[in-house]
Amino acid sequence: MFWIDLLDKIFRIVSVVGIAAVVAAAVGHYLLFGPRHPELARDKRDLRRFSLGERFIHAATILSFLTLAVTGFVATIYLRKPLSGWLWVVHLVAAPVFAVGLAAIALRWAEDCRLESYDWEWAKQFGGYLGSDKDVPAGRFNGGQKGFFWAIILLGLVSILSGLVRMFPVFSANIQEISYQAHRYSCLFLVMAVIAHIYLGTLANPGTWRVIISGYVSSRWAKHHHPIWWERRSSSTLGLIITGVPLWCLGRIEYGWSQDVVSFFGSIEIIRLVHRFCGVVLVLVSVYHLLYTFLIREGRREFIELLPRLKDVADVTKNSLYFLGLSRQRPRFGRYTYYEKFDYWAVYWGCVIMIGTGLTLWFPGVAAKVVPWLTYELSAEVHADEAVLATLALLVWHFYNVHFNPSRFPGTLLWWHGRISHEEILCDHPLEYEKLVSGKGQTAKPD
Repeated sequence: MFWIDLLDKIFRIVSVVGIAAVVAAAVGHYLLFGPRHPELARDKRDLRRFSLGERFIHAATILSFLTLAVTGFVATIYLRKPLSGWLWVVHLVAAPVFAVGLAAIALRWAEDCRLESYDWEWAKQFGGYLGSDKDVPAGRFNGGQKGFFWAIILLGLVSILSGLVRMFPVFSANIQEISYQAHRYSCLFLVMAVIAHIYLGTLANPGTWRVIISGYVSSRWAKHHHPIWWERRSSSTLGLIITGVPLWCLGRIEYGWSQDVVSFFGSIEIIRLVHRFCGVVLVLVSVYHLLYTFLIREGRREFIELLPRLKDVADVTKNSLYFLGLSRQRPRFGRYTYYEKFDYWAVYWGCVIMIGTGLTLWFPGVAAKVVPWLTYELSAEVHADEAVLATLALLVWHFYNVHFNPSRFPGTLLWWHGRISHEEILCDHPLEYEKLVSGKGQTAKPD
């Protein structure tokens, strides 16, 4: 029929123009603004962003979609005829994989892609893609990724339903034709969206594509691209302190301010829930760190560097003499100083005690059977005392050495971006600098 041939010609023109427009826009953007922060691609990836299951779902969905797109558009645009033969067989096999993958993606990431108020701020700044170096607010997924997520869910649902109508022709010819048009146009828009998505995940943001392969990003990458998500990942210890201290003081009359903190949260039940949530996060982070330390080469290397040595004892003596004015020369430190090693091993010891006693308090019945000698009262006292010790160590020892030391005040940003200045490494870690210069040290370089 004439109008069907006309619709086919229009679709072929729209397809070519639409895909060419997206490719041209990507090329134009790259030439005008270039890649965003290419230096982030060289950082060591130490923060897990996607699990193995998430990466598998993503890979299966995108590969099945590309199979559907190639077979469908080869028939429609190049061969100019309906799907048939081996193209139809491949198309038919890939379709259910895409449908299942899309459903899995919807279930897994719908909560993370819920629109928040800060996403509008991201949209107003166009995500910083128009030449701005300013970091824009973003959770686990930024505003653009959330928009892409809901677009592929909607377009994917239309393509799946219209495809089913085409496969099982129980409706009238008019309904079949409408379904056919809906199917190919929804697929066309999906292809255009995926092309833009691939560009933004590769050339526009160098190194980003690796996250979907390895599942890991660098801390500096996370802080730059998804600062809100990073802050939430980093807040478990602080959350335990904020919620735990009032719980400890609640039964002591002299600490009436704890009642005010509990009132701020709403009730004692809420503050306990928040405290336990932060505890679970701490457990997960600790398990991840152990796995990273023993299973990853870089983790094992860092662990070896953090082991106490006889030189650390000598460094304590030399540093004490320096501070007392009895020596003019400070000790020469390597990658980690003795007080940084103390910080690290204090966390190890503290996590063992806090997690062990915390689980005993949370599940007293189970603990009584597994470790009957560890009574509830003993766990409560040890948990509270260790928590106070850990809080003081964090707020006094760690914060002084990292932020309030006169040579660093008002604080170093090394913990934020992972890099150290040339002057700082020469002053605080001269032996590490000598290793770097000689080519025998770590891959990280000073600014």
